[in-house]
Amino acid sequence: MIGCLLNTLPCSLQRSRTSYRQSLQPRTMIQLRSNSLIDLESSTEHTSSQQFNEQSGSNIFYSLLCFGIYSYQATEILDKNRNSVSDEVIEIESLPAPVGGGQNSKENPVVEQNSHENTKLDRTIVGEGWKLNSSPSISDLWHHFTKLSKFKLTMFVVSTAVAGYYLDGTKQADMSTVGCLSLGTFLCSASASAFNQLLEIPYDSQMVRTKDRPLVKGTIRPFSAFMFGCVTAVTGTVLLYSRTNLTTALLGVSNIFLYAGAYTYSKRHSIVNTWVGAIVGAIPPLMGATARAGCFDKSCTGGVLMAGLLYAWQFPHFNSLSWKYKAEYARAGYQMMSVTDPQLCRSVAWNYSLLLAVPISYALDRSLQLRGSYVVASTALVNSGLVWLSWKFSRQPNNATARSLFLYSLWHLLGSLSLIGVCKVLCSQFPPSV
Repeated sequence: MIGCLLNTLPCSLQRSRTSYRQSLQPRTMIQLRSNSLIDLESSTEHTSSQQFNEQSGSNIFYSLLCFGIYSYQATEILDKNRNSVSDEVIEIESLPAPVGGGQNSKENPVVEQNSHENTKLDRTIVGEGWKLNSSPSISDLWHHFTKLSKFKLTMFVVSTAVAGYYLDGTKQADMSTVGCLSLGTFLCSASASAFNQLLEIPYDSQMVRTKDRPLVKGTIRPFSAFMFGCVTAVTGTVLLYSRTNLTTALLGVSNIFLYAGAYTYSKRHSIVNTWVGAIVGAIPPLMGATARAGCFDKSCTGGVLMAGLLYAWQFPHFNSLSWKYKAEYARAGYQMMSVTDPQLCRSVAWNYSLLLAVPISYALDRSLQLRGSYVVASTALVNSGLVWLSWKFSRQPNNATARSLFLYSLWHLLGSLSLIGVCKVLCSQFPPSV
């Protein structure tokens, strides 16, 4: 099978280059309103003081980890939105095609330029392909491959896997297992992102929010991106299998195929892509739960409910984001709800906000076996804010309400996971009487 992949790789890369050059047609003026957005990310009850002493450090570590990661991401998003210019107009010019053809193209290479920035890109068109103008430094390569792996999104995925690990406490927490789980999840997520960008080069070049990705700008060769995806996929899967268990490894590799395969394909064919993407985002908490439990059994109930929380959360989060960029999605040919069925887009965001606020929060409360409805009570405020903004977005759909819902959704997930972690830490000191 590997031989067949290597034999078909040159043809696939040739088609990718041809599709990319055909996509570089003159663009029209695009009016951007408001601010740019970033593509854009707890253990069970103990019944004795001895068990609390063993687990309290792990619970506190989980809370601090979630708070640190989400605070970093949300603060950076708000900073960029604060510094951006309102009603900015960007003109996207077509990049020049090679002069002549055949041998003449090789004798007279044309350097592509970005007209609105007046800076040279990092590639030169030569015949039917292109080559890098200069050898990038180690720091440049690190920066390019960081963007290829969607580092911030990948760290978000890692944090949700760690949350799933600490939410189930049937077994003693092991920090080395947590480290291997985090690294393996990071590598699998990076692989999925690399394959996704490799398959979407012609379409990313047509969107302002994705035009600076390394494969679009030519700072990384398609073959290098393909090898990066293969190496990270194999390394991450082997690490998860050897240091956690087979179930976690299978979940990791299945997420690569779901994201780079089913999700990437469905984006251009059906609005079902949003539901497929939600499944992709819900799998990492399951990976954390199975990494601790050793297999998928009834002890993973907390991880399943955490996956349900992530699944429902992604609809108000992504639907508000896609509403902001629906013109770009339409131009690139993506079948998003905000493009094909705006009313469904708004109602889905509202309905899943209600699902997240009531049934899922109550089920989490019961699964953690906490005295009183701590999770329901503590998350009531952050959930009510999400429900209110989703309702406002469904009734008054515009860029302002979509942006408010998107930004609040980031703080909502930060607040929800932090409060769940705090509930576990506090309740571990006062276990329910048997």
